[in-house]
Amino acid sequence: MDKVKVVNDQFGKPTYTVDLANKTADIIELEPGIYHLTNEGICSWYEFASAIIDNVVPCTSEEFPRKAKRPKYSILVNTKTEPLRHWKAALNDYMKERNP
Repeated sequence: MDKVKVVNDQFGKPTYTVDLANKTADIIELEPGIYHLTNEGICSWYEFASAIIDNVVPCTSEEFPRKAKRPKYSILVNTKTEPLRHWKAALNDYMKERNP
């Protein structure tokens, strides 16, 4: 099986669209404003990919050049609503749904 290079020095907070969609109904009832909604937990793209597939290998951003510059740390903070569950729990549910 071919190896997939994934950067291990860029971090974010993965968000499950189902969790986001479910929370949107709650936000509609709140004061107008900007709301950042993400699942809890921070991980690198490599850690996230490793949770999904087995054939990933880490690399640095310098080893994986892109035309668009990517931030090393792009963490949104959910401060105006109750936090969503951890991204690992959300991913686990997604994987169960995809592979019953």
